[in-house]
Amino acid sequence: MDNAPLPIFKTPKETISEVFKIKQKEKNYKLKVEIFDENICLNLLEEKDIMEEYGINLTLNELKQIHKIFSMFNSCQDFLDYMKTLIENNKLTINITLENQITIELIVEYLFKQNL
Repeated sequence: MDNAPLPIFKTPKETISEVFKIKQKEKNYKLKVEIFDENICLNLLEEKDIMEEYGINLTLNELKQIHKIFSMFNSCQDFLDYMKTLIENNKLTINITLENQITIELIVEYLFKQNL
C-alpha cells in the first residue's frame, strides 16, 4: 500500500487590532485599525446620540498609491505604529462633510517639509 500524502495545514495569520480614542473639539471618535496579512481595515465611529460608523479596506499597495509618504512603509505594522505616533502627537484630524464623506488628515513631515 502506498503512503498517502499528509494533509497540509495552513496556520491562520494573526489579526492585529488597535482602537484609538480621538477627541476633537466637542466630538469624540474611535478609530479602529485592523491588520490581516497585507490588508488594512479602518473603521471610524463617531460617538454621539446616533452613532455613525465609517469604514474602508485597503491593501498596503493601495495605501502607498494614496500619497508618497506611505511609500516608506514596508509592512502594515509600520503603518499602525505610525498612526499611533500621529494620534499621540495630535497630528491626525477628522473632517466629516455634509455629504457624509470623511477625510482623515495626517500632518506629517516629509523631507523636512510639512505635508497634509
